[in-house]
Amino acid sequence: MTIILYSINTLAQAKYRVEFFNLNYRINKGVKNNTSSNINIQIHYANGTKKTLYYRPIRNRGDNEVNYSIAPFTAYSRPIKITCYVFVNFRTGTDAKATKEILFSSDCIEGAFSESYSPRMTPVSFSYNIYPIINLTGSSDNNIAPDQFFLTSATSGFLNKTYIWRYKLGTDPWKYVSTRQTTVLGIPITVPVSDGPILQKRPQDFLQGDYIGKTIQFMIETCNSDYYSTIVSYYLIDNPPKIVSHTVKKTTCNYSSDGGITLNFERQLHNQEKMLIALYIERENNLNTYNFYKSFSTENLIYTNGNYTYTIPEELDKGMYQVKYQTLNRDMGEQVWTSLTSRTVKMEETTKVDFKITAIADQNCFAINDGYIDVSATGETNRTFLYQLTKNGELQIFNGVDWIQYTGNNEDNDTWFQFANASTTRINNLNKGAYKIRVKDSQGCFAKQ
Repeated sequence: MTIILYSINTLAQAKYRVEFFNLNYRINKGVKNNTSSNINIQIHYANGTKKTLYYRPIRNRGDNEVNYSIAPFTAYSRPIKITCYVFVNFRTGTDAKATKEILFSSDCIEGAFSESYSPRMTPVSFSYNIYPIINLTGSSDNNIAPDQFFLTSATSGFLNKTYIWRYKLGTDPWKYVSTRQTTVLGIPITVPVSDGPILQKRPQDFLQGDYIGKTIQFMIETCNSDYYSTIVSYYLIDNPPKIVSHTVKKTTCNYSSDGGITLNFERQLHNQEKMLIALYIERENNLNTYNFYKSFSTENLIYTNGNYTYTIPEELDKGMYQVKYQTLNRDMGEQVWTSLTSRTVKMEETTKVDFKITAIADQNCFAINDGYIDVSATGETNRTFLYQLTKNGELQIFNGVDWIQYTGNNEDNDTWFQFANASTTRINNLNKGAYKIRVKDSQGCFAKQ
């Protein structure tokens, strides 16, 4: 299994939706004039700041609110409490003067406040909701194999217990990603467990059964289904088929660029599976550093000799290559590749054709063509060699007795002669003259001299 580490940045600061509504109270007794009587309701945040939800000077008997509400707003720090301060300087009797508060230990709160401050007024009551605004972000490559981690992160800054991840596989109902067993009144129950702001799970860690080819969705549950997090989706694919071996077709000649690479895989691609292949070539004079060369894709592998094969559809030069690949759903398009499996392939240089003159004998008698030249050639194993002879600038052909000038129009076939042995030959029946010899192998690779 290949594990790829990523730098995952969780999304920006935590935000909350705050709702304040249904404020009710009534002043039932007279209030002294020119006093600072007021009702002040504030929300306090973890960063030390606060915001006034409601403020009203109290002046007269009958001052009241009936189902008063304010527009929902966004808070940029975690609400930790709401305080309700009431001071009413009544004309007679004891004044109302107190601060009462509600403390919050959760990011997701739905509640109501109702407190009495004086028998000369009704209780102050109101409702409040606080919901975390959670956004999820996933990997740009939404194809996930069983042994790959979901690269999914949520808005950071909330309490750890807020991050209760749920998943939905295909059309199945929503389920919790992580749970634990506990007991309540002796009865065993399953409860969800937080995974924090970054989901670090692989499909094989929590999914069972046949899930390949299905879509999986993730969200974070809050106390109100209207304010669950955003949803991210992935397509579940099989682990890419393993490469069991590869074969290399060397270039025909040391100076040609017609080599090839064939990859042999352990299985065929599934019906909706597509393979993306990226080819990299090693930089010159920079070992183990590769540059991207070209990418390819296929939806089918060719069954050959017990393997499922793919041949790179490109003629290649000698050198060191890296082949990287991944599979994904055919319908998803080509994504940013984040989970490539790699294999290094070396294409050895084809041995160049070379030759040397090992012996020369001059013509002994004017009337007899008894001169000769001995030639020895080297090159790729299992190849034979041919030579071509030129005398005084004119191409020669052997007529069975002597070498004569070639006057035909098919010199590529007529003027090349096989070596007498695997790598050596003697060119006989020569008379005096200036000779030039060319050598090639049976694949048409020329000795360059």
